[in-house]
Amino acid sequence: MFSSEEILGKFRSYKPIIVDAVRKINIGDTAEGKNDLEGLNNEIIAFNEELESPSEQVLNELFLLRSYIQFLVLYSIFWEKLEEQKFSNSWHSLQDAISQYRIVKKFSCENEESIFLSFFENQLLSLEKLYPYNVFFSMGAVVDYYECSICGLDIDSDECPHFKGELYSGVMAVAIAKNIRQVDHVSMVKHPADKRCVVQYDDDGEQFNLIRYLSNLLKEKKILPFDFGELRFSEKTIQNPDYVKLGRNQKCFCGSGKKFKYCCIDKKTVNSGHVDIIANPTSVEKVLA
Repeated sequence: MFSSEEILGKFRSYKPIIVDAVRKINIGDTAEGKNDLEGLNNEIIAFNEELESPSEQVLNELFLLRSYIQFLVLYSIFWEKLEEQKFSNSWHSLQDAISQYRIVKKFSCENEESIFLSFFENQLLSLEKLYPYNVFFSMGAVVDYYECSICGLDIDSDECPHFKGELYSGVMAVAIAKNIRQVDHVSMVKHPADKRCVVQYDDDGEQFNLIRYLSNLLKEKKILPFDFGELRFSEKTIQNPDYVKLGRNQKCFCGSGKKFKYCCIDKKTVNSGHVDIIANPTSVEKVLA
């Protein structure tokens, strides 16, 4: 993940603390594990200030090291919210963790087949599927220009030497919308840039039944965060809960106006979607190796 001698040495010295902190998070000591990781972040900030004329590579790898630790902090917050059954908040925390994971993946020299990248990518994307969201709100706006967060110029202009989302001496270039003239439209889309804009449901609503089931498993200590492997989707035949046995010539219970014998007489059972949560116990040490 790191190639510069200074940052690789720092990462190796932090590794036992990181593994121990994530192990605490995995067994439910989330607050303590999170505090340990945040303490490392503060150390990195202090280390950065002590460096004399660091190279661009060192600064970029310092950014990656902080992003790596911050990802684990956000990951812990997600599981904390989930166990507290704050499902709406946990969705936002999950998106925060996914966004931070993508930063780590982008700037890491890790092979995509590495255990760290493959474990978290598979798990985070599987967790998304437990939520009821499949349509999202997306806003369009008219702005004067997008300012580069590094040099202050129009990031789309020839004068700005930076590219959005790239690293420059440990700082990521961000495009900042300037002078928003008007909100052009709000649309409903399936593949938004930001999945945080969703329909709000009550945490005790039936929409969260799937993720609630996982939350209950966590609360009962029947599964740990690093045990969550994948989802298996299937269909099962179940008794039709709306089925009403009627006389053959009576109007069908479904409201179609047809006679029962010509409508739902054979619909005593229905196919129902079914999801199995597949446990795949994985050690913290293996993922963070």
